[in-house]
Amino acid sequence: MKGDRDRDPIWSTGQKSQGPNQEQKDREHEQGTQDGEGCTHTLRQWACFIGNSQKPAGLGLKNPGIKQDSLNIADNEDYRELKNNGNGFLILLHILSLNLLDMGNVTMVKEFLLLGFGSFHGLQFFLFGTFLGIYVMTLLGNILILTVTSIDRSLQTPMYFFLSNFSFLEIWYTTSIAPKMLKTLLSGQEAISFAGCVAQFYFFGSMAVAECFLLAAMSYDRYLAICSPLQYPSLMSLHTCILFAGGSWLGGFITPVVTVTMTFQLQFCASNEIDHFFCDLAPVLKLACSDPEEVEKATFLMASFVTMVPFLLTVASYINIVDAVLRIPSAAGKQKAFSTCSSHLIVVTLYYGTLGTVYAIPAATQATALNKVFSLLYTVVTPMVNPIVYSLRNKEVKRAAQRLLSQWKRAVKT
Repeated sequence: MKGDRDRDPIWSTGQKSQGPNQEQKDREHEQGTQDGEGCTHTLRQWACFIGNSQKPAGLGLKNPGIKQDSLNIADNEDYRELKNNGNGFLILLHILSLNLLDMGNVTMVKEFLLLGFGSFHGLQFFLFGTFLGIYVMTLLGNILILTVTSIDRSLQTPMYFFLSNFSFLEIWYTTSIAPKMLKTLLSGQEAISFAGCVAQFYFFGSMAVAECFLLAAMSYDRYLAICSPLQYPSLMSLHTCILFAGGSWLGGFITPVVTVTMTFQLQFCASNEIDHFFCDLAPVLKLACSDPEEVEKATFLMASFVTMVPFLLTVASYINIVDAVLRIPSAAGKQKAFSTCSSHLIVVTLYYGTLGTVYAIPAATQATALNKVFSLLYTVVTPMVNPIVYSLRNKEVKRAAQRLLSQWKRAVKT
């Protein structure tokens, strides 16, 4: 080993060798380094690399987290001193130490910048008023359903138990997005802390997953009510309803943990500007300097399970519902049976339709502006439409709301 070091100029410590041809070898090595040639040894490649400010050929190293400027250190005083002394091993250590310091810096992202919808040239106040109105209507509509289903005894059934859970979920679903989005409309762009982005990403994902499970539970409830009306009270007991609703909430809160953890363990150094109005997966991954392939694979597998399984269960329930409705002899009976699930069917179609448009199409083929529009539909518009659909198309909810309003009027008069 010692003999190899004596023969290899890269290990030279600056002392003149006793070999008769050592001085000539040193001159050839120095000339080769200046010309970018003669770099065959791995360590010699690194020394040559710094001298020429190029990546040494054949090393196969790639670290996107290191800024390019950090590699151009030929003017560094420590490097020049080491190069003049001819100590190649210390040069290599110096390179690695600088790179490790730079890799440590790339994880120091303190906040992100939500770019929102960009500049609207005076339309931001109009859009702010529009989306603020939508948000307020969403809150009021879902709070009304929660109040009516809690107070009116005629609505103390499994169907309205799930509907009240659904309305409560919709309030938090849209609240995880809307307030920050409204601020971006006023300011053009809005800062969000690293922890705030993690929290928004997690709670939005949790509500989305819980909604998928809850919609599947609601479709199963409608299936039992139409296809097994005699066994329905025993099959869909209060205990069963609590298990379905609790499982939906629990699954929603647990499922995104792995994805969120993997996503925000990535290194973020290229930029902190998120070209969206909330911390969604695709725009966040675009900022990662480290390879997000493992995160994308894990997210795809998890998202496929939590969306496709509930969706297929919902489709299977409605196939059986349609088959049962078509076998009812009278037209009035068919209309009455179908009216009990038509509102839920509309909500399922809106939710999975907009969600699938955003996430089923590869991100590379989507225009950013179009992606934001579809994201608006399932994060802001759909939660507003849901209480309208359930209140306008459901006679029992409308009658209960009217009774509640009349009670309030009498209470005010007295």
